[in-house]
Amino acid sequence: MKILITGGAGFIGSHLVDKLSNDNEVIVLDNLLRGSKLQNNNFNLINKNIKNLNDVKQSIKGCDIVYHLAAFLGVDEVAKNPIETMETECIGTFNVINAALENNVKKIIYASTSGIYGKVDIDKAVEEDFQVSPSSSYAIAKRYNEIYLKSIYSERKLDNFSLRYFNIYGPRQDTRMVIPRFFNQALKGDDIIVYGNGMQTRDFTFIDDTIEATVEIANKCK
Repeated sequence: MKILITGGAGFIGSHLVDKLSNDNEVIVLDNLLRGSKLQNNNFNLINKNIKNLNDVKQSIKGCDIVYHLAAFLGVDEVAKNPIETMETECIGTFNVINAALENNVKKIIYASTSGIYGKVDIDKAVEEDFQVSPSSSYAIAKRYNEIYLKSIYSERKLDNFSLRYFNIYGPRQDTRMVIPRFFNQALKGDDIIVYGNGMQTRDFTFIDDTIEATVEIANKCK
C-alpha cells in the first residue's frame, strides 16, 4: 500500500514508519518543528505544514490510508499556545479529511488521546462509553475531531478510527516526558520528583504495543 503518516517524524510516528516502511510505500508529512526522530530512509519526507491544504493534497496523492498523528505536543507548550494547539488539530484534520475525500483514500486512522476523559476519578478499567470531560485545549480539539470524523463516516462513508492513546513511553521519547525524566534523574543519582502527594496513578503504554495495536486496528477497520 501507499501510506501517508502525518507527524511521522515524531516519537510515535517514527516507530510507525519503522513498522510500515519495509512492506509499503510510506510518505511522511511533518514540518520538523521539533526535529526528527526517524531512524531509517525507507520513506519519502515532505517537510510541509499540516495546516496548509495544498501541502496535504500534495502529500496524500495516490495513498490508500492515512495515519493522522500530526499534533502540537507538550503540556507546557500547549498551555502557552492554546490557539496554535487548536488550529493544528482542527485545521489539520479538516485538511486531511478533504484531501482524503478528493483522492479516494480508503481510511483514516486518527491519534486521539486519553485526555478526553479529563480529570475524573475512575476506579476500574476505562471503557469506551465512559463520560468524557476534556479540559485542556489539546483534549478538547481531539474530542472535536473524533466527532467530526464520526460525522464524515455517516455522511460521506469515509472509513476512520480514532485511537485514544494512554501515556505512551519508550525509546526516542522527548526527555520532557515523565518516564524518560524519571530514568534520567535515577541515572544521575538525583531525587525522582513526583508532584502532588504521590498517591496518584496513571496508565502507561509501551511504544511497541501502541504501534502493534495501531496497525492491527487499521487492518481490521473496513
